[in-house]
Amino acid sequence: MARYVESKREEFARLRPDIVVFKKNNTMWTSQLMGRFGFDAILAHYRILIEDETERIYLRDDYVRPGHRPPEQPISASSPVAASD
Repeated sequence: MARYVESKREEFARLRPDIVVFKKNNTMWTSQLMGRFGFDAILAHYRILIEDETERIYLRDDYVRPGHRPPEQPISASSPVAASD
């Protein structure tokens, strides 16, 4: 079980999923994942998007919807990037 949980933590760190669907039907397993295996630290970077009696859906805090990125900052004429143009 410890190897499985460690591989899941590594997967979260590597892939950084935008959305996490969390089934709430097994409270014993959930409490172990959150406290003992550190998933509370992972989910600290997510916020609850929606929740009902059976599921909780989390959205990553720094998620930016595709096509809705903030405008790029203008490049200063004195920057090395501007000099290369």
